[in-house]
Formats: sequence, C-alpha cells, structure tokens
Amino acid sequence: MTRAIVAAAVCFVAGVALYPVLITILARAGAGQMVQAYNPASHRAKAGTPTMGGILFCLFGVAVWLATDRTQAGFVIAFALVGGAAAGFLDDLANVRGLGSLGLRVRQKLVLQIVVGVAVGFGLHAVGAPAQALPLAGMVKLGWAIVPLSAIAVVATTNAVNLTDGVDGLAGSCVALALVGAIVASLWLGAASAATLSAALVRQHELRADAMPGTRIALAWLFATESGIYWHDGATGGYSSFAFFNPKGDYAAVVLLNTSIGQNGSFADRLGRHIGQRLAGKPAISLAN
Repeated sequence: MTRAIVAAAVCFVAGVALYPVLITILARAGAGQMVQAYNPASHRAKAGTPTMGGILFCLFGVAVWLATDRTQAGFVIAFALVGGAAAGFLDDLANVRGLGSLGLRVRQKLVLQIVVGVAVGFGLHAVGAPAQALPLAGMVKLGWAIVPLSAIAVVATTNAVNLTDGVDGLAGSCVALALVGAIVASLWLGAASAATLSAALVRQHELRADAMPGTRIALAWLFATESGIYWHDGATGGYSSFAFFNPKGDYAAVVLLNTSIGQNGSFADRLGRHIGQRLAGKPAISLAN
C-alpha cells in the first residue's frame, strides 16, 4: 500500500511539472486536433487543442511498473496500456494530418482494438492468470476463453469511452471520485484478505499435542522445543525434502533433493537440521554419512 501511495504521489507531481512542457511542445509541433466547420461554435473552439498528451501518461505507467513491479502479470497490464495508447496515437495522428476529422475509420479502430485485446488475452493465459470473477459465478477458470473475453473487454471499454466523448476532461472530477472509491475498496479488501490469511497462519502454528520426545505437533508442522523451529519433511519416489522456519529468529530454509531416503535416513532432513543449527548459532550435526 505504501508503494502505491508513493507511486501515485510521484506521478502526480511529475505530471503537474511535465504536462505544461509537453503541451507546449505539441502545440509548437502543430499537433492540434481538427474540428469540422459544421460543429457548434462551442465545439469549434477546441480546434488546434494539442492532442497526443496520453504519451506522458503511458510513460508514467511503464515507469511505475519498471520501478516497483517488473512481474509478468504487471507487464500484461503495461502492454494493455501502451497498446491502447498506440491505437489512440495513430488515431490522433490521422486527425492531425487531416486524414479525417474523426481520425481513423471505424473498421481500422476496431481492428487495432481487437489486436490489442487478443494480445492481452494471450498474455494473461501465458502468465497463468486465466481466471476471472464473473457475475453470479465467482472465480471461473476460463482457459483459452480468456483470449476472446479480453478482446471483447478491450473493444467494449474503449468504445464506451468514445461514446462518452470528453470523459477525459469534462468528467474528470467524476472519474477521480470513481477511482478514489475503487482504490479505497481494493485497499480495504486487500487488508481484509491479509488479515484472514494471517489469522489462518497463526492458527496453523498452534501446538496441539505431543508427538515424540522433545517434539510437539501443530497443524501439518512439527515443533522442536529445544530449537524453537517448526519443521516438516517428506519423500516420494527418488525425491526428498525438508522445510523449517523459526518465527522468533526470523529465518527459514527449504531443502529439496533428487535423492530418496537411504539406509542412514534422509539426507534432506540432516542437511535441513544442519542449516537450522548453523542459523541458530549452535553446533551443527555432521553431514557425513
């Protein structure tokens, strides 16, 4: 949450500082929108207003992703932003060059929007995020169906904004209120989810019974009373593992080996205990067979 607030504040300050400069550059470059003469006088007053200002908006979004996220899922979001902006840039460029007062033709816009939407869908599937919350159905794993759904979502959302012409400026305050509400809701839900998960983890660590000498057992975890670590081991055909953590010492380790349990026991167990003892600053057992 702190990173989100800091990123929003930095972007706001950067926008206030840089947008006047960008608007001046665009105006000098002649990047002003064209308006047909038959439009009302109030609308014709917009003729020559610099367009393509979304370039800076997209740069902010990509910069935030590079500085704070860099995940594959985040890249899909950044691509959706840049892909949609690229389609808008071509539309504005056509308008500025006088190819049409409305920019690109309807079919051209639809093709660009569908391409971006399909690419977003493939990206979501590639990063393992094909599940979506659907009305009355909850979270549904869509598989490859996420591709056409993404295309529909991009086309529908983009054209919904087109139909409400001027939403970027005339309805800025309404958009701000909606965004603030969405941010508050997401932070509240995130905090509630984190609290639920934290409570579940605490319950999982509660000691419930004696297991063996010097060891008690919690939910799926064994607890070594002498060292204060929670641990568990496992093995299957040709593989063995050992995991432990010490909440008071704030350290943990996971051992994964492609060897099974031998005559002298599990080497994964021995190595895990050795690491735990070293981290605790105590004499460590030998790793020799």
